[in-house]
Amino acid sequence: MADSSHSVDLGELLEETRILLPGCEILVAFLISLPFSSRFESLSNVQRIVYLLTFANALAGLVCFLTPAAYHRLARPIHDRTRFKVFANRFLIAGVIPLSFSLTLATFLVTSLAFSWLVAVIAASVAAFAIALCWWLIPLVRAHDRTAIKGPEPETEEDGTAATVTPAHGARS
Repeated sequence: MADSSHSVDLGELLEETRILLPGCEILVAFLISLPFSSRFESLSNVQRIVYLLTFANALAGLVCFLTPAAYHRLARPIHDRTRFKVFANRFLIAGVIPLSFSLTLATFLVTSLAFSWLVAVIAASVAAFAIALCWWLIPLVRAHDRTAIKGPEPETEEDGTAATVTPAHGARS
């Protein structure tokens, strides 16, 4: 049972990493190429600082997303899979923080080039709100609600199947 549970949890971590990683990689790749664009010279000092902060945050997110894979490869074999899952989960969550900032700053930078500073501030604020709501507030509130309502973990039989309780007698089947 324990090995199956670990495999499922590691599989979920792998799938989540596969979702986060390409977007962050593409963002970093575009940001790396930006200084070689002819338009980069026309950026104001503020826009260059925003660019640097955007790039630094995207890179920090990418490093966090890649850390569990690098650690897993270099520290093989992983004997304590539970600790590794906690480690990997923390780095994935940590990577979403700078990615959130990077996407907000990228929104500001792109919008400031195409429109006015006011439009850029509004667009970045909307992006920040959407990211905060969808990536942080809703998941954290739902997690809190689940733990408050959920109660104790369901019991399992020795073979790993869920134990059922008949409501009338409270006996397991």
